[in-house]
Amino acid sequence: HKPTKPSSPAGQFLMSNKLETAMWLSRLFTVYCSVMFILPILGPYAAANFYQRALLANALTSALRLHQRLPRFQLSRAFLAQALQEDSCHYLLYSLILVNSYPITSILSP
Repeated sequence: HKPTKPSSPAGQFLMSNKLETAMWLSRLFTVYCSVMFILPILGPYAAANFYQRALLANALTSALRLHQRLPRFQLSRAFLAQALQEDSCHYLLYSLILVNSYPITSILSP
């Protein structure tokens, strides 16, 4: 079975820019989860889940951005130093450290 190309120009654009599309969708999901946490329409337990999902989606966005900015992975001190200089690495660590913390609205603000 041969995969077919999308016939619409928008579909072609999204398929030709897969990394940017994934980042855009993860950012959109982060905003959605943040709003669902702030406005707990589905109850307090669902709000806590949306809090974690928002942080994990932000971690995904940061990891994709870090992947874009860094060269191929190497287990070296120079690579680690370069990674730690990137803002996206800081946001990735921020999200991963706080994902299991008690839900606090101000944590989602950055």
